[in-house]
Amino acid sequence: MNKEIGLYVHIPFCKSKCIYCDFCSFANKEDKIDEYIDMLIKEMNLYKEVVKDRIIKTVFIGGGTPTILSCDQLKKLVNAIKENFTFKDEIEFTCEANPGTLDIDKLKTLKELGVNRLSIGLQSANDSTLKMLSRIHTFDEFKKNVEDARKVGFKNINADIMFSLPNESMKDIKHTVDEVLALKLEHVSAYSLIIEEGTKMYDMACSGDSKYEFPDEDTDREIYYYICDELKKNGYHQYEISNFAKPGYESEHNMIYWKAEEYLGLGLAAHSYFNNYRFSNVIDLNRYISKLRDENKITYVNGKKELESESDQISEFMFLGLRMLDGISINKFKEKFGKDIFDIYGDTINEMIEDGYLEREDDLIRLSKKGIDVSNVLFAEFML
Repeated sequence: MNKEIGLYVHIPFCKSKCIYCDFCSFANKEDKIDEYIDMLIKEMNLYKEVVKDRIIKTVFIGGGTPTILSCDQLKKLVNAIKENFTFKDEIEFTCEANPGTLDIDKLKTLKELGVNRLSIGLQSANDSTLKMLSRIHTFDEFKKNVEDARKVGFKNINADIMFSLPNESMKDIKHTVDEVLALKLEHVSAYSLIIEEGTKMYDMACSGDSKYEFPDEDTDREIYYYICDELKKNGYHQYEISNFAKPGYESEHNMIYWKAEEYLGLGLAAHSYFNNYRFSNVIDLNRYISKLRDENKITYVNGKKELESESDQISEFMFLGLRMLDGISINKFKEKFGKDIFDIYGDTINEMIEDGYLEREDDLIRLSKKGIDVSNVLFAEFML
């Protein structure tokens, strides 16, 4: 039986660079798109033989902004994916999309190509906040995209929202949540702002300028649990720290990451976990293009490809798995590693349960509400 894996394809182009974004993405480089797609297809061709015994169970085209591509470019890309890889019959096929680059024709094209899940970047329903973030759309444009997506037959739509943004009041947060709930989407991802060095948001936070007021930690937690409670009241199941779904609409692709399962990443800066190796591509666009154009072989980031040790695999199983609200299975740990979880982490787990950060229910160990608040600190305790 062929093993199932996920496939991630990175599109690094954007109309505008958001002020909080530290992802590998670029604005004003649309002239590179055609050549980039050609190199992506070459990379797929090089991997075709490597993964010939694998079944692709999820595809996720992310970015950047994949919907910056024209309809013809999307067709070329997706058809090449289908030609080079073997798909599972009931595949989850996600494409990220941003309002301002999405219209009815592009939605029709995606649907005809077999994309069956959209993940649309909203961030906020407040236009003043969107403008501050350098988003290129209004909330009305987002709503129009959702309406058009429904018209062409999309039945699985996610919206990304952000909170703890500068100068955003609780009233603003409630407005965003209410507007998102009114759209009756199948999935919502809610992320607390992380201020990353090298972004414009970082410069704002460090400037000391009083016109930028960032919420403190207590306010951040208040907002987070307000969002959790409102989504729960409206039928969303929180299955991961930042992700909420109507029953049956959990992101299968993201579950691959959290369960430390295998996936292949294609494109600039894309990461992979395959055959117990972790590797990733170069992050320089011109270098990525030139290496694939001039060399007829697969290349990795800085020539780097690392075989994961068992201790690395165990650590990742723990801190990735604990991101899921169901937690980790004691029995699955034993099946995967042939070891008792308590022989390795017994003192740590028992201490965290005693302190109220973890809960145990039968076969499962999970974060408590208190544990979620300090999850990043707790995850570090599971590094071997």
